[in-house]
Amino acid sequence: MQSIEIFFLPHPPIAIPEVGQGRERAISKTLDGYRWVAQKIKKIKPETIVIITPHGHSFSNGISMLGTPYVQGDLKSFGIADVGMSKKINLPLTHLIQMAWEETDLVSVVLDKDMAKSYGTQVEIDHGALVPLYFVDEVYDTYQLVHVTPSGLSARDHYQYGVAMKDVIMRFNESVVILCSGDLSHALTDDGPYTFNPYGKVFDALVVKAITEKSPEILLALTPKEISDAAQCGLNAYLMGFGIMDGYDYHSEVISYEGPFGVGYLVGYLANDFTTLVKSKQVVWNEEAIKDYEEKKKTEDGFVKIARSTIEYYVRTGKKISREVATAHVDLDTIQEVMHQKAGVFVSIHKKGNLRGCIGTIEAVCKDLLDEIIHNAISACSSDPRFNPIEEGELATLEIKVDRLYPPERIDSMDDLDVKKYGVIVEEGYKRGLLLPNLEGVETIDQQVEIAKKKAGIIKENSYTLYRFEVERHE
Repeated sequence: MQSIEIFFLPHPPIAIPEVGQGRERAISKTLDGYRWVAQKIKKIKPETIVIITPHGHSFSNGISMLGTPYVQGDLKSFGIADVGMSKKINLPLTHLIQMAWEETDLVSVVLDKDMAKSYGTQVEIDHGALVPLYFVDEVYDTYQLVHVTPSGLSARDHYQYGVAMKDVIMRFNESVVILCSGDLSHALTDDGPYTFNPYGKVFDALVVKAITEKSPEILLALTPKEISDAAQCGLNAYLMGFGIMDGYDYHSEVISYEGPFGVGYLVGYLANDFTTLVKSKQVVWNEEAIKDYEEKKKTEDGFVKIARSTIEYYVRTGKKISREVATAHVDLDTIQEVMHQKAGVFVSIHKKGNLRGCIGTIEAVCKDLLDEIIHNAISACSSDPRFNPIEEGELATLEIKVDRLYPPERIDSMDDLDVKKYGVIVEEGYKRGLLLPNLEGVETIDQQVEIAKKKAGIIKENSYTLYRFEVERHE
């Protein structure tokens, strides 16, 4: 089992003499930090450097990695085209990391040239990677690269990405160093690149404290507003680095910090030989999640209990649940209702606030409400064409809603709609689109109707028929 060394580095292009033209002398502490890191890496002689940079191609729901045999990059966007580099990508390690993320239900994409083209981007070394590597290459350049770009997911998600990387790197039969590239607050002064925000200095001080005290919890506790006010680009990369250290004691050190241009530049260091175990934050979170999950199940109403039992049984066994098992923990009044009434039902599944599956029936197709819920719950977790089937490891994270639909009524105009109270059905010939009421992000009737039209594939403006319906929501 090998040790792992992680370096936190900023990426101001002005640090490179060809760009700075003398102005780089204002960040002498950062330059000294770069050289200190470069000498450490020269001594380690890693066969691979994993660079985590916020300025590659980013996705809202998952991490991206570069997946071509070789990549190049330069600083022509900063006016210096002749400063650049070409690196070989360690594809075996790249794919092993991606596999580890997939096994823990973390989304990632390995970008080759064709895929990058489809997203309107290129496979290249961005400046967030190039600037730190420029100083490494001055003293040591015989390494391969794994190029990683964080996502739009939460701080805790990025910590978990780091946790999942740890086992791969620990067991990889080559020496690996991790560089977490990121600048801290860009809002430290009025003459910085962003409007001054007093929270910028607070955020930077918290990052310094998190490193020196080995307490990533400080950063994981930040609210979305605090993260936004900080106007930074390094948090997610840093948290991935902290995640790699999860479950072990480690050495931590801030090498330098300064912010002369209104941007916080930090050089930091984590090192771990994986000999001293501590309580894993991931284990703590899992324990908390299981406890929350059990509490959540106790408070769910009967309709949701039936849907959840159905989904869990189907995901674990691949079989349809029996009516007796589906209602085993449901109150008698609900059992009487679902066994003696008929209605259309939609089952919606969310995970971490994002839709994970939704299937339903506008009108009853089963013999009673119980079978209607069971039928649509199975479809929602396994057959929604927009999503992969739900896996067992996701079950404790799911939020489930069941909407009972009342019979639709034809209306003459959009004036008869209300996005909070009524769902809408838009119909043209055999085309039919439905949208439930009171959905997040749908604020106007126009939005509601346009989304329903799009779902139905209706293009014409006035050739459709409108229906409205009410729902009874169970969540």
